[in-house]
Amino acid sequence: MRDIDITDLQVFLKEHQEDKLEFSSCNRIVLPDPNMTVEQFLASLKLPFEVIAMPAGFVCQPMEKHSFSMYIDGQWFLLKTWPELYQNKTADQQVDAVIFNRQILKNIFKIENIVEDERLLLMDNSFRIDELTKIADRMKGVLFLLHPISREEIELCLKNEIELPPMSFCVEVLA
Repeated sequence: MRDIDITDLQVFLKEHQEDKLEFSSCNRIVLPDPNMTVEQFLASLKLPFEVIAMPAGFVCQPMEKHSFSMYIDGQWFLLKTWPELYQNKTADQQVDAVIFNRQILKNIFKIENIVEDERLLLMDNSFRIDELTKIADRMKGVLFLLHPISREEIELCLKNEIELPPMSFCVEVLA
């Protein structure tokens, strides 16, 4: 998986302006502090998110912007960002990857460098959900799925010269 800079992204979108592009999010597995219990971790999420536990056996995927799916310790949760964290904010503060990085990676996990921190695994969309949950279980990690960014959001960020965080999305040119 390769990250591209803003200039490369502008060239890519221009070259593929007539093509059908499919954007997906890069999934993340984060290794939590081993001294933090699941209950403590869930409590830490309640300030920036409404945390909704899913029924046993239910696989949760984010269906709308500003919502994230989380799998931890065999259970799925839906995290819905509280509106005050994105409403009336600048375009870059409304991008899900930015909200995720700030509210979860930085504020909860204390991860500053998402490219180099070994507690964070960025997984492209070639992995099936069941494979990701097995990896998360084996590593005792937390799996996060983000709602995919839209082409319009990317173009708005480019127009406003907003640098997206590394691995904000994956893109595929469809035939």
